[in-house]
Amino acid sequence: MTRTWYEDTLADSGQIVSSRIRLARNLQAYYFSRKISPDQAYELVRHAQEAARDAIDRTGPLSYTDVAELPDIMKTAMLERHIISAEMLNRETCGLLSSEDGALAIMLNEEDHIRIQSFRTGDDIDAAFEVAERTDNALEQTLDYAFTKELGYLTSCPSNTGTGMRASFMVHLPLLERSNQIRNIIAALTKFGMTIRGVFGEGSESAGAFYQISNQVTLGKSEQEIIESLKNITSQICEKETLLRQKALDREKHDILDNVYRSYAILGSCRRISAKEAMSLLSNVRLGFCAEILEKPRPDRSLLSIMMNIRDANIQILSNQNTGESKDVCRADYLRSVFGT
Repeated sequence: MTRTWYEDTLADSGQIVSSRIRLARNLQAYYFSRKISPDQAYELVRHAQEAARDAIDRTGPLSYTDVAELPDIMKTAMLERHIISAEMLNRETCGLLSSEDGALAIMLNEEDHIRIQSFRTGDDIDAAFEVAERTDNALEQTLDYAFTKELGYLTSCPSNTGTGMRASFMVHLPLLERSNQIRNIIAALTKFGMTIRGVFGEGSESAGAFYQISNQVTLGKSEQEIIESLKNITSQICEKETLLRQKALDREKHDILDNVYRSYAILGSCRRISAKEAMSLLSNVRLGFCAEILEKPRPDRSLLSIMMNIRDANIQILSNQNTGESKDVCRADYLRSVFGT
């Protein structure tokens, strides 16, 4: 059975949890999403599917999912795993092309006609870009993109026009959050054409001190310039986090140890727990892993996969919730299976 991309335990080492490249593309022959008719939307999705089949030798096999026809809980679970966007939850016509491990996902008829997403665990943004670029080039062999020499790729939102690329890292910054220095970083990043958001992107809040750092500017810079800028800025932020962690371990070691071990114990013995509390406790445990205070309880399972599984829709699906038990009870059952002794 193929493992999903977020099960790779590389996600548990260092401040950078995962890397993502997203490319926004539109087709010349169709209105943009806000004006496209239902018939055109259907034709667009069918056209993109055919292009993906033609490109299969270059990209590898991709399966198609008619997202609009899925039950709401399945759509929400896909959103929680970052496979689709909130934009697709209520669309009457939309689809998803994805690789077996989920590391490559192509949204069809989202805010833009096509959004290519490539994921990797840890600090591997170059590999994510290589897959996204190869996929984009393969699709462009049969699709006529909306593109001009002056502006680059044309997109529904003007802020994406240019390369149409968003490069991002998901990072874990518990000490910067605890010291409230994260506020200064959020304010400073805009000066460098970058932004920092919650784990679900624009408008979302941080959960368990996990944040998403991405470029805000796509016009006037090349893809490589954007990626290098993201790497440099994220590296500086991670250095600050590492320095704060070392200072905390030097000055308040017993408080840190107590917090880490208490969190681990609660995760291994709880009988009811909310997603918010679980994320906070997992954040403390991950700090324990990164600071080499704790050893992983399940070396075959990443904390990132656990984080995905405990979200509301995913825990309902994972626990096959038919007994009337609350999500908080099912979440606790799952966490005990991972952290319990």
